Amino acid sequence: MEHNLIVTRDEWLTARKALLAKEKEATRALDTLSAERRKLPWVKVEKNYAFDGPNGKETLADLFDGRSQLIVYHFMFGSGWKEGCVGCSFLADNIDGALVHLEHHDVTYVLKVDRMNDALTQPAVMGAVQRPVVAESPFVFLAGPFDAVGARPTPTPAPA
Repeated sequence: MEHNLIVTRDEWLTARKALLAKEKEATRALDTLSAERRKLPWVKVEKNYAFDGPNGKETLADLFDGRSQLIVYHFMFGSGWKEGCVGCSFLADNIDGALVHLEHHDVTYVLKVDRMNDALTQPAVMGAVQRPVVAESPFVFLAGPFDAVGARPTPTPAPA
């Protein structure tokens, strides 16, 4: 393993300031790129999605729950799995504190699964702590792909 060079505090501060200037330049470039993304035109969603949720059958418009923005997080729960994806479970277990903030910013958040399973509402063991897999996070079920605007665009083939 290669070790970092040991320098004086003044040498470190000079190097740190140079790196900070690059970091700020990268942040500004990312801010500009993000602004361009927000200015992308919108596309009307023509497909009629039918979700099964806590309120029964719901349309995509219903999921907004009166708010102007919607985050649909794809929760991976594979066929034959007893628990959801570790990363998805971690997010579901920890999103509850942020939900009130999202709602105050006019955002509704739902977790979308491809198949409903009793395990989504049953206690499960993750590490040494027994906890519900989904806590209070709102799950909705949709059979088939959710390919509304905002989903991944068709990848460009690599040049030959």
